[in-house]
Amino acid sequence: MNAEKYVVVGEVAKPHGVKGELCILCHAESPSFFDGVSRVRLTPRPQAPASGGAAKEPRRTGRVARPRAVWRKVLSFRPHQDRVLLTLEGVEDRDAADALRGYLVEVDAACLPRLSEEEIFLHELMGLRVRESGAEAAAGDLGVLEDVLDQAGQELWLIRATDGREILLPAVPEFVEDIDLEAGLIVICPPPGLLELNAEPSGESGESGESGEPDATEGPGAVGAGARASRKRPSSRPKG
Repeated sequence: MNAEKYVVVGEVAKPHGVKGELCILCHAESPSFFDGVSRVRLTPRPQAPASGGAAKEPRRTGRVARPRAVWRKVLSFRPHQDRVLLTLEGVEDRDAADALRGYLVEVDAACLPRLSEEEIFLHELMGLRVRESGAEAAAGDLGVLEDVLDQAGQELWLIRATDGREILLPAVPEFVEDIDLEAGLIVICPPPGLLELNAEPSGESGESGESGEPDATEGPGAVGAGARASRKRPSSRPKG
């Protein structure tokens, strides 16, 4: 199936207990979203190539390589603090759960709930062109919406500028004037100086952290399929 048919709804943070439960960083608006999910697709998070070029060829060992993606039936779920504990068929002990650490949790896009005409899913915004309000078409776009981050409850849009820099924009109604999915365009109206303040300094684009731990603030848009919100136009977490 085409990868675009899958939407990331969480990430495996760690095992919970000794019976195979998975502690999930949930990107859905409510843990009850999983009440309507019969199975999930577990996909390894893509690894960035080592600095200096192509990724090194893995050493051959006696261990079985992790699969590209696996489907697992959902046996149960329960809220736990600000996360979700998921029990999946075939994941029966802590070692099996720990082997899935860092995996992305995906569902078929057809499983997402219907939204009203005034709402859209965030994964539909990925890749849309971004332009400042009042800018003429001839002036060009500011960049492309590359990801949606959640930092301390604040939704931030990561815009990849045409010069390669990253720009963070708080996705509040006052700063989002229009979203036109058919035209593939988002029009924003930030206050003067905000974009410059939140922009990555020139020459620093493309750098990434070294940590191997899942980042609770990173959205699944980094792999092209975020679905963490449903929001009113113009401004989607799957709703439960």
